[in-house]
Amino acid sequence: MKRPWHIWLSYGLSLVVALTAMGWLTVSTLRVERSEAAARTGAQLDARIRLALWRMDTRLTPLVAQEMARPYTAFVAFSLPPGVKGERADTAGSLWPLLSQPSEYVLLNFEAGADERWRSPQVPDPKSWQVAAANGATITGIETSAERLDKLRGEVNFQQLVERLPQGTLPTPPLPTDATVALGDDMHEFWQQVQQSGGPAPQQQTANDDLARRQRALTSNNQKEFVQQRANSAVPMPSVDVAEGASRAMWIGEQLVLARRVMAGGQLVVQGCWLDWEKLERDLRTEVADVLPEFEFMRVNGLHDVDSTHVLATLPLALTAQAGAPTGGEWTPLRVALVLAWAGLALAASAIALLLTGVVALSARREAFVSAVTHELRTPLTTFRMYAGMLEDGMVASESDRRSYLHTLRVEAERLSHLVENVLSYARLERGPRTAARERFTVGALLERMQPRLSPRAAEADMRVVVQADATALAALLCTDPMAIEQIVFNLVDNACKYASAAEPRTIELQVVVDGGQLKLRVRDHGPGIATHDRRRLFRPFSKSAEQAATSAPGVGLGLALCRRLARQLGGELDYEPLPSGGASFCLALPIHTSTR
Repeated sequence: MKRPWHIWLSYGLSLVVALTAMGWLTVSTLRVERSEAAARTGAQLDARIRLALWRMDTRLTPLVAQEMARPYTAFVAFSLPPGVKGERADTAGSLWPLLSQPSEYVLLNFEAGADERWRSPQVPDPKSWQVAAANGATITGIETSAERLDKLRGEVNFQQLVERLPQGTLPTPPLPTDATVALGDDMHEFWQQVQQSGGPAPQQQTANDDLARRQRALTSNNQKEFVQQRANSAVPMPSVDVAEGASRAMWIGEQLVLARRVMAGGQLVVQGCWLDWEKLERDLRTEVADVLPEFEFMRVNGLHDVDSTHVLATLPLALTAQAGAPTGGEWTPLRVALVLAWAGLALAASAIALLLTGVVALSARREAFVSAVTHELRTPLTTFRMYAGMLEDGMVASESDRRSYLHTLRVEAERLSHLVENVLSYARLERGPRTAARERFTVGALLERMQPRLSPRAAEADMRVVVQADATALAALLCTDPMAIEQIVFNLVDNACKYASAAEPRTIELQVVVDGGQLKLRVRDHGPGIATHDRRRLFRPFSKSAEQAATSAPGVGLGLALCRRLARQLGGELDYEPLPSGGASFCLALPIHTSTR
């Protein structure tokens, strides 16, 4: 067999390789799982953003379309008086709706010319304020609108607006005979989805399709509003040629405006409205609070520097939100499998380590046993060969010497027989428990049976066995294997003869007492006893090496291990009892037979 360190080195290297592979597999698996979790979280966030965009654009589309479709003539406080054509006046006529009924999300409607002259339908000529107040407007409202107009004029100029608006203008489409507008089939389907669920399910379309459809919805509503507002207007169109451009929402500084170019009589003006962004933001956040509770609006003036899939179709805004890190404490099936795999690897490594420990220890003990047995056999075999040769050759002439030689041969033969008996008995126990030949007998009968074997062994060491037992102990009944008990007691007496050979007094005490339901046989000598550091391996098999066998009493370190195994097979126990006065004491406890059958 290889040396132990070779075995443990191979095991350690194999374990390192297994742990490294398992660690790499675990890290890679968790990395993939985190990537998939992050992808799922990102996809869920993207779906919530797209649904929020649908809801916001659904909420904003009517407002924006209405403001984009305002006719050119809407940007005056009063309708044109009868008989006035081609001119604009704020002095008489009907009160215009933008003055009496402004939109809740519009701070101010305005018109700016190239001469930086700014006007607003909410701010009539001061001479007309009383007329306006008498027709439903409020002086406070007009004053507030005038302040807003001054503020807007100070923060936004005509040139900024013109530069940001599309260059061309669109000719005014002809008015139909009625105000009915037929939406396309796709827009009709879109509005049905909006009315039923607040927008189509995000997972059914790509994000780019969502943006295109929301833009088409805005265009369709703009056309509808354009036709309806002009068809319902009682104010005749001016006699001058008017061409209205496409409206665009944009950020000018901190202000959100919706404006368009208008060519009227060869003059370029900008018409539009100043939107109340604070109110819009508050209401939009409320609209999507259940879908997207935490997000930020990002102001955009083009799609080149922002993800177009997160942009509103109605206003120059994009939504940004953090997906958040996936939770790490969830016991996913994959993580449970990894934990079980690690547990299995740990159990396998522990089992292999225990197995190797046992194999190495057993190998070492067997090697020590073989060495000890070899040493134990060498002396008697040498004696046999030498004495047998001398007797055979007639070299021993004296009868007394011959008797002495024969006695020595008999003693050595008995020692070998005892050694072989112990080894064979232990081998039988190693193969598995065997059914003992149980007999019923008294303790007195057992002692009488063992006496012829114990006394000669003690006499060989110039010692004697002293039995100490009272009548109760001698009458105790046992039902067990008497040969096993005899082998145990003989081994204990044999050990006392070997290890206490120089003791004084030269007696071996065999104490027999009844303690409760047990019979206790104690074998005690008056020798040096057993050192504390040697007690933990007293009952280990093959515990004596060749060196120990050479320097200590004869034996291979198997007797006590065999005795304990035999005692437990009989249902009892064998223990060592340290004595404060010196010597060694072993106690064999056996159950007493109480049945009368």
